[in-house]
Amino acid sequence: VSLAVLLGSLLSGMGAGSFYGSKLFNDNIKRIKAAAFLIFVSIIAIFFIHNFVLNAFLANSVIIKCIISASFLIPLGFLLGIPFPTAINLMDEDGLERFIPWMYGINGIASVLGLVGAIAISLTHGFSVCLIVGALCYLVIDLIL
Repeated sequence: VSLAVLLGSLLSGMGAGSFYGSKLFNDNIKRIKAAAFLIFVSIIAIFFIHNFVLNAFLANSVIIKCIISASFLIPLGFLLGIPFPTAINLMDEDGLERFIPWMYGINGIASVLGLVGAIAISLTHGFSVCLIVGALCYLVIDLIL
C-alpha cells in the first residue's frame, strides 16, 4: 500500500505540475528557479514535520494514513513536475529543438544515476542524509541559475 500511495501521489502531482506549472511565471528561468527553491523548502519542511504528523495519526486506519501521506507528497510532486517541461520549453524558445531528444536521454541517465547514488547514500549514511542531499541539489540548481 505504501508504494502505491508514494508513486500514485508523486506521479499525479508531477503530472499536474507539468501541466499547470507554466502558469506560475512568464519567464522560464524564474519558473525553474522558483520551483527548485520551493522543492528545497518543501523537502526540508517535510523532513522536520513528517514524524510529528505521522505519529499523531499512528492509531488511525490505513486510509487516513494514506490520505495524510498523500497530502505531503502531491504538493511536492507538483513542484517536481515543473522544471523538466520548463527546460524543454526554454530550449524550444531558444531554437534548440534539435537537442530536445538529448534532454530526454540525459534526464533518463540522470534518473538512473540519481537512483544509484540515492541507494549508496542511504546504505552508507541513512535515509535522512539522502533526503537532505537531494534537497541541497535543488538548492544548488536555484543558486546557479
